[in-house]
Amino acid sequence: MFSVGLSFFSVAPIMPLILEEYSINRGTGSLLTSLVILVQAMFSLLGGLLAGLLRPRKVILIGCILISAPAITFALGNFWLLLLSRVLMGLGFGILGPATIPVLMQYFRSKELPLVNSLIMSISVLGITISSLSVAKISDSIGWEQALSVFGGAALLSTVLWLCFGHVKDIKNTDIATNERIRQAINVIRKKETVILSSADGGAFGQYVALVAWLPTFYFEFHGLSLIRSGVLVSLLPLVGCLSGFMAGILSMKYRVRKPFLIASGIMVSLGGLGSFLTAGTPLVYPSLLILGAGSWLYVPFLLTIPMELPGNDPAQAAMMTGVIFAVGGLVGFATPLIVGTVADVTGTYLPGFVTCSVLSLGLFLGGLLISEPSKLSQNRHFNMSDHKQYS
Repeated sequence: MFSVGLSFFSVAPIMPLILEEYSINRGTGSLLTSLVILVQAMFSLLGGLLAGLLRPRKVILIGCILISAPAITFALGNFWLLLLSRVLMGLGFGILGPATIPVLMQYFRSKELPLVNSLIMSISVLGITISSLSVAKISDSIGWEQALSVFGGAALLSTVLWLCFGHVKDIKNTDIATNERIRQAINVIRKKETVILSSADGGAFGQYVALVAWLPTFYFEFHGLSLIRSGVLVSLLPLVGCLSGFMAGILSMKYRVRKPFLIASGIMVSLGGLGSFLTAGTPLVYPSLLILGAGSWLYVPFLLTIPMELPGNDPAQAAMMTGVIFAVGGLVGFATPLIVGTVADVTGTYLPGFVTCSVLSLGLFLGGLLISEPSKLSQNRHFNMSDHKQYS
């Protein structure tokens, strides 16, 4: 996941070099990021399904191989081959995310899962931060193709390590017929908790991607900031997100509740998102970005832990639910930057698009209000089972 973070947004800081190299326009160049998110979203469902049908070790190995595709960037020499390597990486990420769920559920106790999720998320965001701050400097030294290959090489190393040392037991009930597993997957998709969590994450993630994509340009065009300073401002989002994700892990060990953190994060992303563009050009933009960055990642470990804690969810069902969450978030994350850009082209301002994304981000707050505490559901289920046994 650290390797995914290194490569996922690595093309954004060096986009002018890529545009010049291949003589392409900005719309075509944006595919290097937006198409990755779209593919990741589409194949998260496949990853969740494969985790229940195939051996998890093999699924993770396939995902690792695919996310290593950028390692050959230095030898491509063609934009469409470069795009293909990025698409393969997105495919690998879509498969890899849900497939790790059985590993976590086998090796860690329930109370440890939020901490583990927060550490994995934090180190992935750390990869985004490192690549954002270093890819331009590395490109100046050895060339941008080689820089992207270096980040892809980290994923290749993780593939070798998993091949040599990765171990995970097969999911129970893998002997269930494929059509029965597909029916179970459909039931998971239709669950109330799946709909609530997917909507909550989609709203918050959609706003995050749109603001990361367009805030630098907004600050440059309408507030006179240089591109360098605009980029540094927006880099606060993943940097603070890394720290808040780590703090979420510590808090999860102390508190067993999930709802309050979703609600608090929902308030933070909504207020921080509004402040990130309404207070632009004033000192208030700094606390707004800090609140937005913290809230955009604080809730993630808790949200991703809920599918593992829901009564009746085995590892395969938890993986499928996580795949749906990733898929919805990715689809919204693909759409929101396009909406902001299109509306800006028509109206000449980014504000309507930004406000739309802020409204979408309220989904996290509402989701926190609507979702039931997994611990209470487990207690109720245990009580009902005890009553049933006593009655029998």
